[in-house]
Amino acid sequence: MRPAACPAPGARRVRLGRVLGGECIEGRSWRFEGGVIRVRDGCRARFDLY
Repeated sequence: MRPAACPAPGARRVRLGRVLGGECIEGRSWRFEGGVIRVRDGCRARFDLY
């Protein structure tokens, strides 16, 4: 799978809500930086924005 990016405008923090597929490990298969959630390595998830 290729990496994906989802904008999270206005979010200051993000928390992993529910894993929908793959293994989702912060800093490895997903990260939040510059107002964008970036996922890779098969991570599919719902995120809580704060």
